[in-house]
Amino acid sequence: CLVAGVLGLRQPPQAILILVAVCALALVHVRLRDLPWAKPVYIALAWIGVVVGLPWVLRGSAPAPVALGPVALAIAANVLACDAVDREAEAAQIAPKKVWWIARAVAAAGVAVAFATGAAPLAAIPGCLLLALVRWPADRRFAERVLDGALLVGALAAIVLMGG
Repeated sequence: CLVAGVLGLRQPPQAILILVAVCALALVHVRLRDLPWAKPVYIALAWIGVVVGLPWVLRGSAPAPVALGPVALAIAANVLACDAVDREAEAAQIAPKKVWWIARAVAAAGVAVAFATGAAPLAAIPGCLLLALVRWPADRRFAERVLDGALLVGALAAIVLMGG
């Protein structure tokens, strides 16, 4: 951890700012994770900072503005679905299957945003997650593997579709 911190200080100020923000979110995660509807937002923001913001800042080029919507919505849908399975946060207040339906709607919105913003290859990320959300999971282990696996497959498909 110390080595990562020292190496992080050698980065541009914008990258350090993103890393500090993500670290701050990680430090308050214990307090925020049970707040209904906050968890998907702050986790999506942290992921966006790492997978979109850092490459954009460090390389100076990336599809950052158009990538924000589809990627953030895919991550938020994933968090909602995991909360539904675990009956945490939102799913502790309303029926878990309703939260699962909300996760489906958020993933579908991610697909729509990708096409609407001209970032069609990125539709693979929320699209794969939407396919994983077709049916209610048999158990928690199944859900973890399928939901996280869908994000991985979607991200790899997006890379291939973008010619990477």
